[in-house]
Amino acid sequence: MENLSTDQVMAAVSRSPLIKAIENAAHDLAGMRILFMLRQNDDIVKLSPDGSEMNLPAFCRVLRGSRTGMRGCATCRALVGFGACYRGLTEYCCHGGVHVIAAAALSASGETSRSIVVSSSAFAAEDREAGWAAVLARATDEGVNLRDLHHAYGELPSLTPTNLAVTRALVQVAAAAVGEIARGMATAAEAAPSSQASGDAAGSPCLEQRLTAALFVARDVPDTGTVGRRGAVLAELVKELVTQDPGIPFTVAKIAAAARVTPNHFSMLFRKHTGGTFQEFLTDRRIAHAKLLLRDLSLNVADIAQRAGFPDAGYFARRFRERTGMTPSQWRDAL
Repeated sequence: MENLSTDQVMAAVSRSPLIKAIENAAHDLAGMRILFMLRQNDDIVKLSPDGSEMNLPAFCRVLRGSRTGMRGCATCRALVGFGACYRGLTEYCCHGGVHVIAAAALSASGETSRSIVVSSSAFAAEDREAGWAAVLARATDEGVNLRDLHHAYGELPSLTPTNLAVTRALVQVAAAAVGEIARGMATAAEAAPSSQASGDAAGSPCLEQRLTAALFVARDVPDTGTVGRRGAVLAELVKELVTQDPGIPFTVAKIAAAARVTPNHFSMLFRKHTGGTFQEFLTDRRIAHAKLLLRDLSLNVADIAQRAGFPDAGYFARRFRERTGMTPSQWRDAL
């Protein structure tokens, strides 16, 4: 957030009576929590307003009990942040079939934050029976205990139209409140320049910050007459997102949903602005990542396939040979 580090802003957020009042209102009026998503140790984590890592609801803990579910959660957190920054306030259905509402926090200048997304806690569909059917359809392949998942689903709140509107409003207010907090900190820093030395350690913007800044530009570009620029920003953004962590199970459908475009339209934009398909680019980035991992002799080929984002070692070996003319083991032996 300009010259303020994420840690500095979140420390102030944790002490803010305004944020506490918003959190209390969300709980009292809609039975919801206000959370903050930010990058820590190369993962996107959710924090409570007090700055502590939140206790996940039982539903999320059950989903994260399998490797597939854990990877799905990592994808969802990345895409929730992606969608919130690209389209503003948005409701997102996660890979497990439940919902959150998210908005990018505002910075001290009133623009979209480069590092913080405000989110609601997870909630179920108002029609719980239909909602469970949607969860079941998504979770069958997650490798989780469906009985435990059903019980945990029953513990999630469901929102009436009124409560949904209240939650959307409070998430948006919390996002704006972060901007007010950051603006106050920036003003105080300008009034006392000698105290800014500690803030200089924040350094240059990290990739996550640049991605979010690019999302703001893409979101703010009008559709009329500037489709080419908007598409170019989106394609470049997705390339950086994949390059940062190719092991996340990206799909055209998930990225298109986060960007609020159709899968066909996203595929067309990506090919137009990169000269290739998204799947080709994703595979190339995963192969490049796998080559780095193959240098670590403590990892076997199956582990490397999983970390690089391939569904199994056999598929990984076929794709690796297509690109290099060698199997992963042969490539490792040739190092």
